[in-house]
Amino acid sequence: MRITLALLSLGLTLPGCRPSRPAVSTTDSTEAARHILPDSMVLRMKDGAEIWLAAGRPDTSAAGAVCLERLFEVRTSGRVIPVPLLYSMGPPEVVNDSTVRAALTRHCVPSAWYLVNTRSGQPVPDKR
Repeated sequence: MRITLALLSLGLTLPGCRPSRPAVSTTDSTEAARHILPDSMVLRMKDGAEIWLAAGRPDTSAAGAVCLERLFEVRTSGRVIPVPLLYSMGPPEVVNDSTVRAALTRHCVPSAWYLVNTRSGQPVPDKR
């Protein structure tokens, strides 16, 4: 009987010794990422077009590091031109008057390079 009570007591005590689970967020992680950093201008072209890092998404590298991958926008003459599906972590490079070269980032690492037309916002793979 004593052994049974001891085991029962131990069984009731041990679950309290485990580390508690982190609270599960009820907000969408993409929505939360949008509020982490404000939009940031990272480049101004000669024609006045500005490249901005805008909304983002959190991601995790293979080593477990967390990063924020952000979308590009081209802002010019009061217009905002979103660059579709091009998540990146840093500023692009100027190629010419209407083109920038940007890294598509996946899991916190550049995975492909794209040329982006700053007049249309259209990205195309960089084949070099």
